Amino acid sequence: MRIAANAVRENLRNKVLYLLALLGIAAVAALLLGGTVEQSAGGGRAVNLTDSLLGTVQIGFSIIGLFSAVVAVVLSMNTVPREFERKTIHLLLVRPVERWQVALELLLGNILTAWILYALVSLGLVLVLAARGANTHYLLSLVPGLLTLSLNVAFTACLTTLLSTRLPGAVAGFLGLGAYVAGALRGLLDLGLQMKIIGTLERGASTAFWEALRSVALWFLPPVNEIAAEAAKFLAPGAVIDAKVYLSALIWLYFGVLLTAVSLYGKEV
Repeated sequence: MRIAANAVRENLRNKVLYLLALLGIAAVAALLLGGTVEQSAGGGRAVNLTDSLLGTVQIGFSIIGLFSAVVAVVLSMNTVPREFERKTIHLLLVRPVERWQVALELLLGNILTAWILYALVSLGLVLVLAARGANTHYLLSLVPGLLTLSLNVAFTACLTTLLSTRLPGAVAGFLGLGAYVAGALRGLLDLGLQMKIIGTLERGASTAFWEALRSVALWFLPPVNEIAAEAAKFLAPGAVIDAKVYLSALIWLYFGVLLTAVSLYGKEV
């Protein structure tokens, strides 16, 4: 665990991460305390979501989810490349430590750091809600949703760390953030691909390509959208939790961790 602890210390020295976290808190405060977010309510009416605590929390979850993903990308894309640039990876590998252990501890350090900063941004949401008059019981009821949403932070840190073992940090960061955004839009992507398949069927053409693309998208993109939906369910009393989403998330994380564990094998140091 020494390698993971050192990775956390190194990551927490990056002032850019604190700046991003503070920007996230500022965005939550500015939007939820003084801004308006309108949603069509039918009949041509527009409802300001920030007028209610539920709407405020839903918007807050979206904001902290995005900013926390950016923070996870920024810190994770540099950890492994930094070890190689400083040649400290040589010192790690000459110890009686296997490469898989080095890779996993660096990954763990990234996830823990991302969670620390995620907790900081989440605290900003709690303070905003307290300022809006939320009582202690209501604030405590947000904990399950926030814990669920932290899975998306782990997804992003895991994928970006994995990519950074083989790609330049900037490229790994771009792809990691792109995967998060694509995962957040999984529902729209799935709907679009289904419509494409239906249109192809109506023309009498083969749908093999589009069906294969849909399968790849659903299997390989992290379930960011589904996890966000599950987190929101804790805000609605009586909502049924979908265990399949959590199982899918754990499977995705398992393979991400597994691939990261073997990522340093065959890499020259």
